[in-house]
Amino acid sequence: MRTHSAVGLRRLRGGFSLVEVVVVVVFLGVLAAIIVPQFTSADVNPRDKAVVGELHMIRAAIELYRAQHGDTLPDLSNGWNPLLQQSDAEGGKTGTPLFGPYLPGAPVNAVTGGNSITGSPESAVDWYWDASTGNVTAMDARRQIYVESP
Repeated sequence: MRTHSAVGLRRLRGGFSLVEVVVVVVFLGVLAAIIVPQFTSADVNPRDKAVVGELHMIRAAIELYRAQHGDTLPDLSNGWNPLLQQSDAEGGKTGTPLFGPYLPGAPVNAVTGGNSITGSPESAVDWYWDASTGNVTAMDARRQIYVESP
């Protein structure tokens, strides 16, 4: 008959040593530190992110238009055309050099699904153009001014 050493008996009884438990806990902690931050931003609506991205793109296009047209803002009260077409420094189509287009197409508001813009916040508009400030604001699903989160 074979006899077991003290170490062998302890292994046969099962259980984990303190070092093994600490290693597993540290590994789980590192894993949690990697995974948890990815889910903290999961509560942000993807449509809201898309609208904020569109607003940044529109505002950059407006600033570029303004810089190339002698500090004059585009007139977006009747549509996106000033940002979708080429124009000279005075806003005409015949001079040289021609600048633009500043946007590849009319931006779609991901919350409302449309691309209409006007100079007054109405119930059936997707974007609101404030000519006094040169700012474009999105409208939300209730057709109220979209409030951007910081």
